[in-house]
Amino acid sequence: MAGAGYKLYLTGDVLSATDVNTYLQQQTVMVFASAAARTSALSAVLAEGMVSYLQDTNATQVYNGTAWVTLAASPLTTKGDLYTYSTADARLGVGTNNQVLTADSAEATGLKWATPSAAASITLLSTTNITASTEISVTGISQAYTSLIILIQNYKAGTDNSTITVRLNADTASNYVWGIRGNSSGNVSGVSSVDIFGGLGLDNVNNSSTTVIELPFYTSTASYKTGTVNSLVAQNDGYFFTAEGGFGYKDSTAISSFQWRASSAWAAQGTIKIYGVN
Repeated sequence: MAGAGYKLYLTGDVLSATDVNTYLQQQTVMVFASAAARTSALSAVLAEGMVSYLQDTNATQVYNGTAWVTLAASPLTTKGDLYTYSTADARLGVGTNNQVLTADSAEATGLKWATPSAAASITLLSTTNITASTEISVTGISQAYTSLIILIQNYKAGTDNSTITVRLNADTASNYVWGIRGNSSGNVSGVSSVDIFGGLGLDNVNNSSTTVIELPFYTSTASYKTGTVNSLVAQNDGYFFTAEGGFGYKDSTAISSFQWRASSAWAAQGTIKIYGVN
């Protein structure tokens, strides 16, 4: 009977009819000219597990106890193909370079190759050298980004104990609110101001001062703007002062320019760099 397993024959063993029917015939691939020829030959001896090959269709089939089932050939044809399934075995062709395999129930196989979402990128939009003046303006800021980062580096105030303030779009109305906390000055806040806190400029000797301003959704015309400021000043006596704060701009206009103002004027050194973030 079929399914008897494997038997190793040794020299001198007697080969019985049962051995031939079970271990030889039913454990080999029987070759027939057609399905009709197979039916004629095996109609009285069909057993589950029989394997046959049909010459007319080049199909290899297994008898499962009820019917002959074709063993499917691999659908893969190309380097990188994946063996998948929809309603039958299916080929998923390889994607393009740097694509990733993604689950997608809308696809027949439930899978597809897709380009991953781009990582956040930062682009330098402008660099402005600080000159000896009271106000420095940067205009024409690109509207093609999600957020802005403004980096003011190596600047120096004209006199000690200066403060830097910022205006947006040259707006001099009382549309700004802000608050800061510093390690030397405690808590300071302003309401309905004509500008916002834009950094410290305590020292007119040391040129290691740095301020970072972040402004998300600066192109939005549907909401007010909000942002953060972080400032670090190194003094010539070796002390460091820091300040951090937030600000709001009560206007829904997209931001296209900044005006930096120093209470005692800027010294001619340092840069203002504006970066676009997506």
